[in-house]
Amino acid sequence: MGSSDRQIPLEEFRRLINTLPPAELARVPPERLPDHIPLDLIENAPPDVASTIETLIFQRQSSVMHDLNRLREKLGSEAATAYDMASLPRISSDIRKLLERLREIQGRLRGEGDATLSPEEALDELEKLARVANEVRDYYRKLLAARKSLRRVDHRKEPELLPFLKKIDSKLRRRCAMHRKVLDQYHSQKLLVTVQIMHDYRERIIAGEEDRRNHARRRQQIEQRLADVRRKVRQFPANSGFRHLAERLDDELNRLDRGQRVLPIPLGEEELELWLDVIVDQRLLRDERESMRRLQQRAESLYLFLLRHYYKLQSAQQAPATRTTRDADQRGDYASHARNFLIDYFRSRIRSGITPYWVPEIYRLEKLRKLESALTELHH
Repeated sequence: MGSSDRQIPLEEFRRLINTLPPAELARVPPERLPDHIPLDLIENAPPDVASTIETLIFQRQSSVMHDLNRLREKLGSEAATAYDMASLPRISSDIRKLLERLREIQGRLRGEGDATLSPEEALDELEKLARVANEVRDYYRKLLAARKSLRRVDHRKEPELLPFLKKIDSKLRRRCAMHRKVLDQYHSQKLLVTVQIMHDYRERIIAGEEDRRNHARRRQQIEQRLADVRRKVRQFPANSGFRHLAERLDDELNRLDRGQRVLPIPLGEEELELWLDVIVDQRLLRDERESMRRLQQRAESLYLFLLRHYYKLQSAQQAPATRTTRDADQRGDYASHARNFLIDYFRSRIRSGITPYWVPEIYRLEKLRKLESALTELHH
């Protein structure tokens, strides 16, 4: 069953088509053909070469069906399913689509082309790719299941098939690695963009708070000077210069207040939930790269800053009638709300199923609980 010779990579097979005459090409063992031969390779070949390729493909398909039926007969349907999956193209159409869209989004983020993207727009585009990413993820789960089923096969029934089964597992392992790599790229890109968005929010918040502090200092200076001038107006009512100066200071105070009327930075629980989804998904991956570990830490730090800011504003904007005697320590209010938000989020995440599914369940639950503990402790 099958050959021990290595499989011919697609690029090498293209070279053979362009260099070997049809008679020599026909002697290539069908089982050594690439798993997937693009249609354009046949369409663009000379007629005699195209005919030879079609014959080889037919022989390969016949060999695959023979192997598949024999595996099913000797070792059962699980081994046959694993072999069938190992025979499919290593790079699926979903993987190609996901990689192409990721490259396009990355290019537009860098300002390449006419239709550039802001980080917020890029995250929207990445969210739209969730369906394709889920297709890749689901197929990855099937590949993992096929490898597990292959290990359950009783090799003692047909010991001569063991080398062939190892070859199948090797193919499945390479396909798993490809799917995992693409999924890692997708989630890493989402985290990178999310960090950019949160950083921009943080800078705007810090700048706004600095503006408010400057405004308060300037207002206090004008008020103090205005109070001093008004005292002099009362002391020297005949001096029109003091009256005019008081009027100018009063106008300056009004202009300062009008200039301070800026719209609040739009930040809501919808954004906070989306960003936390991205952070959790990446944290659950077994990504040991130092750069991603630092990026993850940066993301968690930025997130906690924004979470505190959001609930601090919520607490400050409560109607006076709802205030309690704890007003002197408003931090107790907003810190409690922020902590409850985190607890509710993680409870919901556990109930709805902890993704990504390719990470073992025990590992996922442990990582999720550690992240919840880390965020709630850092929050204090």
